[in-house]
Amino acid sequence: MLTGAWQRMLERGKRK
Repeated sequence: MLTGAWQRMLERGKRK
């Protein structure tokens, strides 16, 4: 599972 920090990083790249 990914951590909160990872989820934020992924969301930033996906929300481009």
